[in-house]
Amino acid sequence: MGLFDFFKRKKPIKGYLAYYNLVDWWLNDFSEKERNFIISKYKSGNEKNPLTETELFGTSQTVISFLASMFSNFSKEKMIQQKISKKIYELFDESNQNMILDMHFFFQSKIGFAEKDKENQLYLSNLIDACNEQINFASTSLKAFKKEYKNQPLPSHAGYKRLVITLEKEKRYEETIEVCKKALSQKWAGDWEHRIERCEKKLNKQNT
Repeated sequence: MGLFDFFKRKKPIKGYLAYYNLVDWWLNDFSEKERNFIISKYKSGNEKNPLTETELFGTSQTVISFLASMFSNFSKEKMIQQKISKKIYELFDESNQNMILDMHFFFQSKIGFAEKDKENQLYLSNLIDACNEQINFASTSLKAFKKEYKNQPLPSHAGYKRLVITLEKEKRYEETIEVCKKALSQKWAGDWEHRIERCEKKLNKQNT
């Protein structure tokens, strides 16, 4: 924090940033221009800004969930997203059950943003990377789902689903089958058997 910032800041920072011990990160990692822009996104009339002004004494939301929500608010500001994403990775604690599920859904958000960024020349590569990131975390997240939602089937998995759709469109049938089999073995909801059968037929035609 610069000397100018120190004197300019008349009120102590409260809100979510103080509650989650993110004040130093907020002051050191973001420029004044970025901070003002972020604050403007959380402003609602004359009410106190929940990010920096309100008193917060408790919440069931983990810091990962809070930052993931913050990440989603700045889909068009890549630099801000990168700084938030970096902090999420720094703070993630695999021993915290709730953080695991929050991380799973954070990866899902990243897939959604990569999927929409079609004007990027690295679109396909970025989308596949985002899918693989959630897939590489799948063995951890499925344990958390089973513990949190006992005796219930696993939900659909965005990483597996979007990756097999992408690979099949690219006619990478062997890879599609391999990913489907992995998703099926972990018991994520999906039409894995049907897609395997279809891709095996396409692969046979491709090889004849």
